[in-house]
Amino acid sequence: MNIYQCISYLPIVVVFAILIWSQYAYVSTLLGPLNTDLNAALCILLYELIFAMFTWSYTAIIQSDPGGYDFDDGDSKSSSMFIPPINPLNPANNHWRSVSNDDLEEGEEQLICYQLKLDGSFRFCTKCDYIKPDRTHHCSTCNRCIHKMDHHCPWVNNCIGYKNQKLFLLFLIYGSLYCIYIFITTVGLVNEILNNIDLGIYTLLNGLLLPMLSGIFGLLLIIFTCMHVYYAISNQTTIESLEGRCTIRMASGKLINTKENIFNINYRYNLLQVFGEFDCISFLPITTTKANGRNFKVNDQVLDRLEKLSQCT
Repeated sequence: MNIYQCISYLPIVVVFAILIWSQYAYVSTLLGPLNTDLNAALCILLYELIFAMFTWSYTAIIQSDPGGYDFDDGDSKSSSMFIPPINPLNPANNHWRSVSNDDLEEGEEQLICYQLKLDGSFRFCTKCDYIKPDRTHHCSTCNRCIHKMDHHCPWVNNCIGYKNQKLFLLFLIYGSLYCIYIFITTVGLVNEILNNIDLGIYTLLNGLLLPMLSGIFGLLLIIFTCMHVYYAISNQTTIESLEGRCTIRMASGKLINTKENIFNINYRYNLLQVFGEFDCISFLPITTTKANGRNFKVNDQVLDRLEKLSQCT
């Protein structure tokens, strides 16, 4: 492990240090000594439940695989990712041959690419030396291509891709809930702490810092949570949102550079792509997505609208 890899784990150490401190400050120095009634016990019990879910989701996203090919871990370059892709909208202009089902080995599938480069050719990763599926991007930090890459998050030292998007979303949701809960249940104690001269310096500092930091972190996490919930509902990623446009070759042969999101089907399907079937484990930090990360269903109505637009230009 080199120096850069050691430094990359520093944000994780900081987060766990804050979690341990907040646990100690909340239970041991605030609600414990200041409140001994049943309400305080219930507050602590609910707090521990939220703390457990937040810690579980954070640990899960750190250890998760975002989805993509990692040749250092034994992924073969003869796998289905190298089956020549096709552009389904304009087969006559494919830059690579199409293959029949008889050409595919067991478990392989034809790679279908809608997103192209500006010159109409398929997107190619020169570092990984293979054709990029739709929504795939190379992460320079992880040194691999990530399917449906959203971004690389330094706070979890991991990429966010199609496999762990649900875990990242739950991490944000439970993190927001954790901070909001601490703020609501401790902000009312500030006045009591300031007026109690018998409390020690540690209780005083914890009583002031805990609601202040939880309020600040909570506000930031709520903003990020709302943003990523919107991305999940609309079936887009942070990268796609920032790029804004993609190039598609229509059936007419024309290339169209559009800001339309061809992967946005409807909110229910989009959420199912992230969470899998909604059941009792949907909100547990366990990977349940059924997407393969390479081929994605597209919105035919959007494609028809783009086709008409290309014919008018």
